[in-house]
Amino acid sequence: MIKDRTILILFGASLLLLVISAVVGFTGLPQEAGGPLIIRFDTSGDQVTLLGGVGIFFGLLGVAAAIAAVNFVLALEMYGKERFLSYILASGTLIITVVFLIVAYTITAAN
Repeated sequence: MIKDRTILILFGASLLLLVISAVVGFTGLPQEAGGPLIIRFDTSGDQVTLLGGVGIFFGLLGVAAAIAAVNFVLALEMYGKERFLSYILASGTLIITVVFLIVAYTITAAN
């Protein structure tokens, strides 16, 4: 699998998107400890529906990184037997990290 460029490009792009999401979070979120963070803003009711802290955002980043790492290990183990499933895992990981980047941008824009 290490020589397969398609899988390496997909997982590399996923890693790059996770790093970009972390940079967006570090630069765009307030850095004071314990301050409320708007996670979800309801525009139709013009009210905040979900509050949290900065730790919740970086906890979600950790979950996304763990999903990417587990998918990489699974793709590495399955590549010899089921190459197509490895491609599916790599593509799914890329989709998950794109969605997390969108979430990171949305949360930082609301704050």
